[in-house]
Amino acid sequence: LNDVLIVHGTKDRIVKLDYSCKAYEVYKNTGDSNRRVVLKVLEGGAHGFSRKHDAIAMEWMREFVDEQRGKTYEEENFRDFISNNNGI
Repeated sequence: LNDVLIVHGTKDRIVKLDYSCKAYEVYKNTGDSNRRVVLKVLEGGAHGFSRKHDAIAMEWMREFVDEQRGKTYEEENFRDFISNNNGI
């Protein structure tokens, strides 16, 4: 699959949000009409996300992967994954 998910925090002081916006445009304009490109902006997220922001980003990634696979996972299984990984 050629699909791309970009997650960027609004409080990232290492990589500017503009960089992710440019990356989004580059991926979007490759001529691959089958490629899905998604940019998710995480309000308040720094370069190394907090636990709260990690959980949001993980949910976005799970949704993105689920859409790629054409499946959905039970919320219970996802919560088990999070708790087994120390809340990520």
